[in-house]
Amino acid sequence: MLLPLLLFLQPSVLDNWRAEIEKLDQSKVLIMRVTEDMPPPEDPAARSIITQVFQSPGFTSQFARAEAMSVNNGKYHFVLINPAHTTESNYDAVLAHELGHLWLKAQGYPSPVYQGGDAGCLAVNAGDVVQHVLIRAEMDRRRIDWRGHWLENLAKASEHMEADGLTQPVAPICQRLAQLALWSDVKLGLNPASWNGYERFEKAMKATFPELSRPAEAISGHLARLDLKDKAIHRQALVFSFQRMKSAGIEIDRKPNETKTP
Repeated sequence: MLLPLLLFLQPSVLDNWRAEIEKLDQSKVLIMRVTEDMPPPEDPAARSIITQVFQSPGFTSQFARAEAMSVNNGKYHFVLINPAHTTESNYDAVLAHELGHLWLKAQGYPSPVYQGGDAGCLAVNAGDVVQHVLIRAEMDRRRIDWRGHWLENLAKASEHMEADGLTQPVAPICQRLAQLALWSDVKLGLNPASWNGYERFEKAMKATFPELSRPAEAISGHLARLDLKDKAIHRQALVFSFQRMKSAGIEIDRKPNETKTP
């Protein structure tokens, strides 16, 4: 089992945001760097929760691919940092992103319920596409530098798809749903004027994941027309994103698991 280590941070914009979240919903935000050899939280309740989380079906495999994930359980909010993908240079951007999810929850914004397994990754990705729109705006408002890290990751994704995408075996359903969420996210948050790598990314995605093109366009096009700050509209957007991703997942899963060829 992967075990977490509680990080004690110096006062910063991120500390202030964490304190604001704790005050909003009377919670405790625990920020943990997850490793194999570090002790679990001292608090028995927190230790019990985090043990259950890592025993949930599919969570460990999802976390292994992520920079970080946030988990909510009653009065505890956990930000789980994956050191395999998070360095000192991108730590603030990664943490800010996760605090953004907790901040939305603390304000009463709905989010899909994590259920474990394929259903869990569907819920996570459907929720991310909707919530990331508000999180990016809030990070900008708080003057948190996050954009450079995101664009760096996207450039790496483009390079990987160009080099290996067409010859790799078809990815598992959760990984393909994550790609669908990413593509929708990019369409919502960027354009050729704001990022000079936009067209390269689009071309690589269309070549590597052609089956995701239509659902990505449908999701991003629909969400772009909505005022996601309105909680009722936000909830409706989550339902739309979830159902559209679920439909895409079913369609994808019907395809044979064969190696792609150029």
